Amino acid sequence: RNPPLGHPPLHEIKACAHRGASGTHPENTLTAFRQAIVLDCEMIEFDLRLSADKEIVVMHDTNVDRTTDGTGHIPDLTLKQLRALDAGSWHSDTFAGERIPTLAETLDSIPPSVELNIHVKEGSGHLVILETLEIELRARSRLQGAFVSGSDELVTAAGVQYPKLQRCLLPGSQHEHLVERAVHAGCCAIQPSAQLTTFSLVQRAHAAGLRVHPYFADDEPEMRRLATCGVNGILTNHPARLLALRD
Repeated sequence: RNPPLGHPPLHEIKACAHRGASGTHPENTLTAFRQAIVLDCEMIEFDLRLSADKEIVVMHDTNVDRTTDGTGHIPDLTLKQLRALDAGSWHSDTFAGERIPTLAETLDSIPPSVELNIHVKEGSGHLVILETLEIELRARSRLQGAFVSGSDELVTAAGVQYPKLQRCLLPGSQHEHLVERAVHAGCCAIQPSAQLTTFSLVQRAHAAGLRVHPYFADDEPEMRRLATCGVNGILTNHPARLLALRD
């Protein structure tokens, strides 16, 4: 069913916690996801990568340097090595000892009422991630409440090999023919950058049956601007701010 044309009122725009409630908690950790759940966010976004021993972990960067007390690239580290790292202290001492979560832990920590916005990083191992993700979501009856977001390459591969996975095009800086590319790849949504999200783009996406949730907006004026563009959801590092606006 196509989303309605025009723009929804602010209270109908989904709050999507970007890497969890990452403005106040260490990104892509269970504590950040729990905070988003406490706040009543309707959607949580997180990132997946593959370890050296083919385990799926939740991490944005290709290496662990920025968000842990360790160094090294994720494809070179085993799950045991990754789990030994402190993924919370860099944010504040309050979160010392927080660990890098696995895909399974993350799925089990987020209730089915919360939509899953799963960014699969293309490159080494992304087909393994897609295969495992479909199995894990199916096992939990969550294929309808989740979607994979990624590049043209990734959503196209997902559509061919794992068509049961719902897909969202993450265009990066390539916004030309965005709606057409998303439709061609069989996507249910697009996730453009906030800066390039306009009323015209959202109208064209809605007319094509696509939802729109840009990334990301952390301040009230930009949240209000995106709302007037008619978006369906907003990714934010500070979901409490968006939820306060909706009240």
